[in-house]
Amino acid sequence: MTLQKCEWSSLQFRRTAVIALVVGTTLSLVNDGGEIFSWVITFGTLVKIIFNFLTPMIVANLGWVFSQKRNKS
Repeated sequence: MTLQKCEWSSLQFRRTAVIALVVGTTLSLVNDGGEIFSWVITFGTLVKIIFNFLTPMIVANLGWVFSQKRNKS
């Protein structure tokens, strides 16, 4: 099964978005909270914060894709 054959649903997107929001917020506050609360956010910090949200979104979606592959085989 390829990624093109996976059926993406709005429910799955909402689930992974919630995971990314919770994990990304937690990581950003723990790792960069001082800079965030002092309103001194550099470009490098902004990139790290974006990756704090993208990483759990990608991991959660890949987990879902591989679970779908296992269920269909």
